[in-house]
Amino acid sequence: MVPETKSFQLEIGGKTVTIETGKYAQSTNGSVTVRCGDTMLFVHCVVSKEPRVGIDFFPLLIDYEERMSAIGKIPGGYTRTEGRSSEKAILVSRLIDRPIRPLWPKGYRNDVQIVSQLFAYDQEEQPDILSIIGASTALMLSGAPFEGPVGAVRVGRIDGQFIANPTHSQDLKSDMNIVIAGTKESVIMVEAGCKFVSEDDIMAAVEFAQVEIAKQCEAQVEFAKLCGVEKEEFVNPYDTTELKNIINETAHDLIFDAYHNFDRAYRQEKLEEAKKLVKEKVDALA
Repeated sequence: MVPETKSFQLEIGGKTVTIETGKYAQSTNGSVTVRCGDTMLFVHCVVSKEPRVGIDFFPLLIDYEERMSAIGKIPGGYTRTEGRSSEKAILVSRLIDRPIRPLWPKGYRNDVQIVSQLFAYDQEEQPDILSIIGASTALMLSGAPFEGPVGAVRVGRIDGQFIANPTHSQDLKSDMNIVIAGTKESVIMVEAGCKFVSEDDIMAAVEFAQVEIAKQCEAQVEFAKLCGVEKEEFVNPYDTTELKNIINETAHDLIFDAYHNFDRAYRQEKLEEAKKLVKEKVDALA
């Protein structure tokens, strides 16, 4: 049976970005190919069914992989294999991570792995921004409780005119290189390199990017609906709101008093009293 493919297109900086799903990696939770010009990436994500036990952090792993075959070359030498990740690949992995990591519900402990592979590179269209968009779209298709989507734009400026997602050759003429990522409502990440520009110029670039980001987010939401994705509802098993309220009601004044007194013995006495009162209240409710 031939898998059904679905796709949508974005217009960014006068260039068409095509995102397609359904053709590759059917066993993943979400996978897309992202193409702009002759640059193409394959981005997929996998989400574990159960949370990882015994950890107090969100286990998100993002890996951006470059291959020399993307520019039509094969490594020479004895092994004919790729070496370790380049510095650029590591930095792109972090660039993808920053806007995505904050957008998960508190207490979520399921393993999430996102891999972005550069399949083809025309050495003009920059793949890092496409990777962020692809990662967000793959997560939207996964059904995981991702609080996205996320959009991203690189902003350049030539002769006073802003350019969205400039090519490498345009970058050389630009006096600013700013990567902005965020949701439809807010900016999450700004990475900037500029040549003596004012704060007003930076703010204007961010506002310019936010318009493009909003379009990307809307398109991803509509695409997830088209694909019939139902997002998982997450209930935090580590929710401590009730305990926090008990501590505030029962022991706030004692703890405040303890930590504003320089007498060590007095502090210890007050803290022990606070612990005892909280324990009695919790036991009474159990």
